Amino acid sequence: MSVRNYGTPAGVAAYVKRFTSTGTFTAATTPTLAQVTDWIAQVSAQINVLLATEGFTVPVTQSDCVYLLTSFVETEVAERVKAVNGMGRFVNEKERRSALRIIADDAKEFIETNKAGFAGLGASQDVASLGDIQTRDADESGTEVNPIFQRKMFEGDNRSWDQ
Repeated sequence: MSVRNYGTPAGVAAYVKRFTSTGTFTAATTPTLAQVTDWIAQVSAQINVLLATEGFTVPVTQSDCVYLLTSFVETEVAERVKAVNGMGRFVNEKERRSALRIIADDAKEFIETNKAGFAGLGASQDVASLGDIQTRDADESGTEVNPIFQRKMFEGDNRSWDQ
């Protein structure tokens, strides 16, 4: 399992024991261990993309955040396990939206709901990627740099831009 993933096949199996072989996914179960492992990676990747978009360093390593992310990924993958066995909420929504679309929407809502809490708990953030206007007062070597634009730099240019 990649360190960028949240969750394990054993964690997913805890939610859907009836589809395992004595509590474990194998090459003979539906879905197989390989499929469940891939689904964990896919949902984790989707979560990591959304977290990165919100400015978090991925993978998130703050322990409380990891527990919550793991729970989200494992329950979403458990729903995919149910779906390939003809059960669960993805089967009921089959006509309208794909399982991947439902998971994507769930993930967006999950991140939106929890991002302030993740930051409050100390999940690392890369402020340069937060999407706000950024400034800097030094270059990569630490040498002080002047701002490109300064106050009153365009003084005297009184054009009316609305005409």
